[in-house]
Amino acid sequence: MRSALMREGTRIAPLVQKAQWADTNTVGPPDVNVQLTPEQHASHTPTYSQSPLPDVRVRPTTPLLSHRLPCSDGEIMGVLALLFEVYLLCRQWHDPDSLGRVMFLPFRLVLKIGKDSAGAEADTLRFVRKHTTIPVPRVYISARGFGRTYTLMEDVRGDELQFMWVDMSTEQQSLVLDQLRDYIQQLRKLQPPPCVPPGAVCSLCNKALRDGRITSGRPLGPFANEAAFNDCVVEVAEPFMDPSLLPRIRARMRDDHRIVFTHGDLAPRNILVQGHRVVAIIDWEESGWYPEHWELVKALWYPGFPKKNTSWVEGMKDVVGREHEADYRIDCELSKHMIGMF
Repeated sequence: MRSALMREGTRIAPLVQKAQWADTNTVGPPDVNVQLTPEQHASHTPTYSQSPLPDVRVRPTTPLLSHRLPCSDGEIMGVLALLFEVYLLCRQWHDPDSLGRVMFLPFRLVLKIGKDSAGAEADTLRFVRKHTTIPVPRVYISARGFGRTYTLMEDVRGDELQFMWVDMSTEQQSLVLDQLRDYIQQLRKLQPPPCVPPGAVCSLCNKALRDGRITSGRPLGPFANEAAFNDCVVEVAEPFMDPSLLPRIRARMRDDHRIVFTHGDLAPRNILVQGHRVVAIIDWEESGWYPEHWELVKALWYPGFPKKNTSWVEGMKDVVGREHEADYRIDCELSKHMIGMF
């Protein structure tokens, strides 16, 4: 691994000398910044930016970055991935117990590491932040490489709703649910990018999905339509229950829901609050274009509360839509047998 990193570093090190990481329209040293006109900016050769880290947004997947940098998007992605891998190796050498999927860093930063086998969470965060008013962490830098995704993002301060919900008054719970209702409505109004075929069940840009309810790790899809998605849901359940029951369950599953953008894990552990105000919705790894009832299925699948606490269950049925209760009950006929899988 280390020798591979050294070879990669030798190949792309000169590119680091050319890259301007900040998204800014000024040039020159910090004490002599010159504002460029749009015409001057179009012909300007990028130089170093002295912006502090929180203002840096590297978006290797956007055409703007490749237009402004004297190297390709893929090369920039390689640079960033290499830097993240070097950091992880150094951190592992210094403190082997400190590595995890989510690492909290100084300056209110979070480094999240995922598998490069499905849609990237960073792309989803940028998409939601651009097209809605839903509070999500700001992404500063993201990259893919070495079989991983790396996302350096804002550490939003707040309390997990799962620890606050039971102590809230009925009025406070209603205020939280009203905010979630608005966020879900905004998600459902989003239009898929051109790369997503009509009716497809997939991640943001027609890549594979992750879904802890269906599988514990491996990517799923993308699926051409809801029928193919439902076939997969039933197929995965087969080892855990009487196969003779599956055809009858499958026959009752609808294949004609609207396909809408879905958080995919809108459980209280992924909702940060300050008092009754929602300050962030986090963990968008399982988001994508799903049948419209799937938000309710996942919100109630593992809420983190004792079963006797019904306020969240009933509240989310109202928020997502009680017309989806029948779909939720049918899914429970499958998921209740699959506990050992997870």
